[in-house]
Amino acid sequence: MKPKRKAVSVLFIGLPGVVGAPLVMGPDYWVDVARHLVECGVRLVADSIKHYEPGDSLEASKAAGKWCYDSHEPDETYEQRIARLADEEHQNYLAKVEEMKARQANTQERVVQAEAVAFAAEVKRRKADGTFDGSPHAGINPEAL
Repeated sequence: MKPKRKAVSVLFIGLPGVVGAPLVMGPDYWVDVARHLVECGVRLVADSIKHYEPGDSLEASKAAGKWCYDSHEPDETYEQRIARLADEEHQNYLAKVEEMKARQANTQERVVQAEAVAFAAEVKRRKADGTFDGSPHAGINPEAL
């Protein structure tokens, strides 16, 4: 169990987005977290494709160290991934806004059409009843609407 716990506990060193220290909390905490994960069934099933290189400076951007890929650099950095995901989310938002605008324009157009039909029906009804005479709309031909 100890080798499995050790294999899992090293994964908490130099987590993405953490700047200034290799561990967010003390090593004993992470050993306890690793023990818990192993007891819950977490196992490493594949060989690692990257390794950890400790920081060589106390400067905040370098102190935490970094994970380096064994074979090649990743397709995108953490910052690039965040920028790409933010851009995708923004584009999805804009597409949804345009969809809602189109739906609203279509609704407004149908309202205008319904009002025109209702007005034409009212003009026909009032002409048939003879109550349309003297109205400011008396010169309207409902057939032309």
